[in-house]
Amino acid sequence: MLKEQEMFLNFFIERTQPEHAQQAKELLVQSFANQATQAFTKGDLEQLQQQLLPLVKPEMVAEVTAAMNHFKGQLG
Repeated sequence: MLKEQEMFLNFFIERTQPEHAQQAKELLVQSFANQATQAFTKGDLEQLQQQLLPLVKPEMVAEVTAAMNHFKGQLG
């Protein structure tokens, strides 16, 4: 896992509902593995976002969405 990925994982887990932390970690780790072996598109990120956002603490959704949208803007 790249340093930036680990930083995002920690950022995300801190903002995840505790009962969903393991599920969120598994989704993100799988996503990072996929990024390392294939092209990662905006569509892939949007699908991941749909899976992850329901796991986030309600008061943190806007912050997490902004971070994911920032990353989406960097994808080609």
